[in-house]
Amino acid sequence: MAFESSNPSIIGLANKSWEMNGLYAAGQLLNGLAQHTTVLYVNPQPAYTDLIKATIGLTNDVDVTRTFSRTSHLEKIELTETASVYVLHPRPALPIKWLGSAHPFNWTMQLNARRLMDDVRAAMRALKIDQPILINVGQPALGLNTTKVLDELFSVYFLDGNEAAAAPRSMAEKAENMFIAQADALITNEEHVLAGKKGIAKHSFLLPDGVNFDFFNQAVSLRSIRQTIQLSWAARSKTSTRRVAGYIGTVDDRIDLDLLLYSIHHMPNTDFWFIGEIKSKRIDDALSGLSNVWLAGDHPSTVLPEIMAHMDVALIPFHRNVQTSQTALVNEYMAAGMPVVATTFGNMTDFIDQIRLGIDKHMFFEQLDEALYEPYFAIDEGIDLARRNTWENRAVQFMGIISKLSNYHSFAGFSSFTSLAL
Repeated sequence: MAFESSNPSIIGLANKSWEMNGLYAAGQLLNGLAQHTTVLYVNPQPAYTDLIKATIGLTNDVDVTRTFSRTSHLEKIELTETASVYVLHPRPALPIKWLGSAHPFNWTMQLNARRLMDDVRAAMRALKIDQPILINVGQPALGLNTTKVLDELFSVYFLDGNEAAAAPRSMAEKAENMFIAQADALITNEEHVLAGKKGIAKHSFLLPDGVNFDFFNQAVSLRSIRQTIQLSWAARSKTSTRRVAGYIGTVDDRIDLDLLLYSIHHMPNTDFWFIGEIKSKRIDDALSGLSNVWLAGDHPSTVLPEIMAHMDVALIPFHRNVQTSQTALVNEYMAAGMPVVATTFGNMTDFIDQIRLGIDKHMFFEQLDEALYEPYFAIDEGIDLARRNTWENRAVQFMGIISKLSNYHSFAGFSSFTSLAL
């Protein structure tokens, strides 16, 4: 059928609870879509072990009260004065990990899917949602058991290239490829994912990561008054003679340690801050003993603008063979009004007019040195670019994809594979 509504309701079958979506691409996209239409965000079905942990206070990822509510599993979250998202806390799933043979495993998975769809249909009735756009976020096995159950207009698989990929030739990859072939469209935020999967999909689209501009742009005003800010997380006082080069993100083996150490050793009067979970023992061992390095560990996303306000330069020191583009991180850095120094990995050359790029450790050091003492290079241009790349604008582009899908389906017998970048 032709696409009749300009603002269809959206149902997101998420692989992370809404409370955890934080800065994840799919969660931010759904929040952006909520500025334009009704969005039902379906939390993953909790396991009974998750409920036990939540009951005794070991985790806050599960809302026990909502999960076992006799009246409503729905929660309305106000995003702005004019926009909100509805979060569904589904009933817990039956355990399947201990099931050894394929038949009881598949039967129980199908039972869990039906149980989840019953909860979703109840929420749809409460919100008067009819013929929604169904976005499956990284749950292909669930998708194989839920497609066309909700009378959806289109079924879309959102594959976040920043998350760990399914192992080659694994059951997870098999399920993912099967669901991609079954869904009406594949949408991904990474070109290398699009290149690898577009041959499987009916239609495939590239939708780059956006940025929560207003949130990160707070760092600009905070930076102007940072001398008066007293923050408990600050590991050392900042003086007029020292500068801070900072990296925000997971500290893992994507980082080019040799390149990084070259700059750290040649800039003893510069502090290097690493804000994020440390997943590489090799990098941890190499950096933890250095006097001008602060391995801060993970921090709540709510304090990132304050941390950024104390940084002079933002770093992305990845190996050049890293595939992910880190579009989101570049946009966040630019929205915060920070000069950015990166290696030439992924699609960083797309930002050649807004950031400094180093092709090797010598050039990276030179670019970093210039950025620290000539910090105003392309700052305003970077802020303007980030302002155009908000998640609200990405949501508008997503609705453009839906319109294209409607046009494709209006032609009888249309079946050619399509790949479009927006």
